[in-house]
Amino acid sequence: MIKLIFNKPLQIGASLYGILYFVGIALPVLTGEFKGGKFENISILAMFLFFVGGLFYSWFNERLGGLLFQIWYLIIWILSYFFWPGAGLVLVMSFPILLIGIFMYQNAFVKRFKNSSTKLKLEKHLLSVFMLNYAILYIVVAIPKLLQNFTKYLEQPYLIFSLLLLVFLISFIFSWKKELFAGILLIIWYLIVIISSYTSSEIYNESPSFAMGLTLLIQGILFIKYDTKQKKLKTKL
Repeated sequence: MIKLIFNKPLQIGASLYGILYFVGIALPVLTGEFKGGKFENISILAMFLFFVGGLFYSWFNERLGGLLFQIWYLIIWILSYFFWPGAGLVLVMSFPILLIGIFMYQNAFVKRFKNSSTKLKLEKHLLSVFMLNYAILYIVVAIPKLLQNFTKYLEQPYLIFSLLLLVFLISFIFSWKKELFAGILLIIWYLIVIISSYTSSEIYNESPSFAMGLTLLIQGILFIKYDTKQKKLKTKL
């Protein structure tokens, strides 16, 4: 039994995170130490219960647990941007659970095909899951902003945000079949974020943080690396 438990490092990591989650966030709400609004308090406790549900299932059904963790992070992202004022740090603190959820989902996929030589396909599957998560999170934040003030993002200097969204969407489309082009576009996307942020204070205040944008830069590099491996494999065959 003990050996079985220690063979699940992702679940152990998520459980330790859950303890910190309860002590640092849920418990202060329950004791009244955290002075938030009624909706804020209820939503915080609801998200903790959602997390506990994902953690429970992750020990018995890794694929479902991983999927629930990804959905949990998506809801946290929405709440942080639209309903929890000043909760930007929450996105950074909750990011490890997104990674754990993705890797749990990937592990379930690997076990399913453990007897076949599909290492490269598994790598592409993982990259696709990451990209899909980024796309959902990006669109959840970007589209409402564009719809609220469409004309603003058609004028300088805010036109750059429309350009960034367009570059990302094109890279997302390319990522399914043309990984090299997707990788190059994601690197260009990050370069645009850095350059525009340093040349315009308005862009700097509204642009994605360099830390969060860095994940897309890494994704771009990994797409290019995958494309190189794929071409080498084809030459061998």
